[in-house]
Formats: sequence, C-alpha cells, structure tokens
Amino acid sequence: MNCLNIQNIQLLVQLQSAKAQLRKYSELSEYSYYSECSEYSIISLDQSIQSCAA
Repeated sequence: MNCLNIQNIQLLVQLQSAKAQLRKYSELSEYSYYSECSEYSIISLDQSIQSCAA
C-alpha cells in the first residue's frame, strides 16, 4: 500500500514546513537545549517523511 495519497502528501508538506520553522528557531535560539531539542525534532520529522516516502 502506497502511503503517498493526497492526505499524506499534504501532511508531508506540513512536516517540511514545520521542519523549516524548527530549524529557523534553533538558529535564533540562544539556548543550546532548545537547539538540540529542535534538531531532534527535525531528525524525527525526517524519519517520518522518509518512512512514508519509502
């Protein structure tokens, strides 16, 4: 079953947008804790996107 249906494509776009926002926030953040947390979230989003696109 291919998970790249219309709903999931919309979700992928939202995930990629959220990823960009997290990366922007982590760059602006003075606190390494938040940067690390954002990077972890970005990695999790990447894994979600890749598992769906696979």
